[in-house]
Amino acid sequence: MPDVIQGISDGVEVAIASSLLLTYLFARCQPRLLMYGMVQELIAEGAVDLIVPGVMPTGCFPVYLNMLDMPAHEYGARSGCIRQYNTFSWVHNAHLKRALEKLRPKHPNVRIIYGDYYTPVVQFMLQPEKFG
Repeated sequence: MPDVIQGISDGVEVAIASSLLLTYLFARCQPRLLMYGMVQELIAEGAVDLIVPGVMPTGCFPVYLNMLDMPAHEYGARSGCIRQYNTFSWVHNAHLKRALEKLRPKHPNVRIIYGDYYTPVVQFMLQPEKFG
């Protein structure tokens, strides 16, 4: 199962750029694959501290901002990021956090931490002057 997770992770950019169906499948399936796959394997190998990273707001990725010619209303007024892609990332992270919440009680002696990359990137995009 880790090969499946790696394939999904490697294909994030393709999934984002293609269709809402892929968005739905990724957001719904990837956290479940993670929960029953890679994290379970790491715990079985003796891991006691795990950081499981979410995804960054993909609508802020320079490659998409430069590659895609979207109508003006598709971009955030303050951030300049592509709204639909950021929504995709947010939904994915919400499902991942929910999956981790269900996994923690099954392994009370393992510290499972969600790594939030989304929030700091959005803060940087909205208030760049605070970060130099």
